[in-house]
Amino acid sequence: MNSKYLIALGIFILFFSGVNALVSEATNHLNFYEEPKTFSFEVENDSGNSQELSVQVYSPLSYEISGARNTLDAGETVLIEITFFPEKRFINSSYKTTIYIELGKEKVKKEVSMSFNERMNCPVVFSAEQNSGKLELTAFNSSTEEMNFEVKGFKETGNWNVEEKSFLLEAGEEKKVSLSLTGFGDEKNFLVIACTGFEEEVEVELKGSSNPVNATGNFLVAGLGEIFSPVNLILAVIAAILLIVFISRLVKRIQGEEQ
Repeated sequence: MNSKYLIALGIFILFFSGVNALVSEATNHLNFYEEPKTFSFEVENDSGNSQELSVQVYSPLSYEISGARNTLDAGETVLIEITFFPEKRFINSSYKTTIYIELGKEKVKKEVSMSFNERMNCPVVFSAEQNSGKLELTAFNSSTEEMNFEVKGFKETGNWNVEEKSFLLEAGEEKKVSLSLTGFGDEKNFLVIACTGFEEEVEVELKGSSNPVNATGNFLVAGLGEIFSPVNLILAVIAAILLIVFISRLVKRIQGEEQ
């Protein structure tokens, strides 16, 4: 065999046998609905030596990289996460992001296509529970923009009513708020919340009374009301008159016997 080909083959084998980085498989497409997305992959140094690590991102979006290291020890694996932050100007369009991973002399290129769509629901996550005469509402804004939402009351007509109020959430903020709650009895209902053109429903279990003292007081008043109804008053007066007449006659009889 020609010595030129032998040399070329030797260089080829030497080059590829020197590969010392393994980049894990990752998705090649991200679909955005106005919320951040994270692209992640692992880099492994399968050589016998410490190697310099470099990650470069070329994207129309702003991004943050976490997990990246300057060097990777022999046999070490690191998880790298790149979080992309979309903007409204990208809606209804597609872009491509290119990522270069370099470990020692090895370079790996990854291309990720990105599609941007309008939001399909409210990005705020809600949960709620009763706390006596209050409804404790927790709201977490998972988007990169501030959000307004409005509590509109309960979906079903029942024995309970809740305060209607509006709130503002900063991007990434979690907020806990207390809403006035009035009513009584045990029931399940749905708290209706308006958010970015959508209506969210949060299931709530309601029990007891929002004000036990008032409930007891009302019960006592109702009981006294029945006792002092007009019919009962007339009967009480008649009974009192008969009792007085009976006592009067009894007294006279006793006095007559003594004489």
